[in-house]
Amino acid sequence: MKKKITEIIKNNHWDVIAVSLKETGDTIYQTFSNVDDLMVFVDQNLTKYEVSLLDHALVLNQETRKTTLTFNFVFNSPQKELSDEYLKKLGDDIMIELKPDDVREIKRIESSLREKFLKVLSINTDDIQAQYYPFDQVHSYLRSDEETKTIDQSAVLDNAPSHEGDYVTMVRVVK
Repeated sequence: MKKKITEIIKNNHWDVIAVSLKETGDTIYQTFSNVDDLMVFVDQNLTKYEVSLLDHALVLNQETRKTTLTFNFVFNSPQKELSDEYLKKLGDDIMIELKPDDVREIKRIESSLREKFLKVLSINTDDIQAQYYPFDQVHSYLRSDEETKTIDQSAVLDNAPSHEGDYVTMVRVVK
């Protein structure tokens, strides 16, 4: 993510950098006049948490004639381990008695999943376009339509033992 931020900073002309960090209910705003201060802020805050760069914008203030480069970040979740008490409370909520071995196993699995997701999140997708269908060749396994024979409605009604209007009528069998 640091690489992406530096690329954006280099590719735009700006006077001030504004950063907003959106947490659960709070939004933290910070402004910077030089890149070094911003990078210190990034190192101190964004590496402690799983953070995604939502978007960035370049805004020109007509009165001051200064251009602000705005970064919008969002906290996905803090990188912290689940506590034993929290897991036991969750177990109580769903009426399961968790033994200490169960709690250790849940924490081990959670840690393993977090590591795997962090690997996926670290993949650089900057120059990759979103695809709605991941394969180059779309296959169609549908059969081709063939003309079928149909019987004329009047011929069906003429052959029916009884009919009423455009419908075939039948004698009730079940009592």
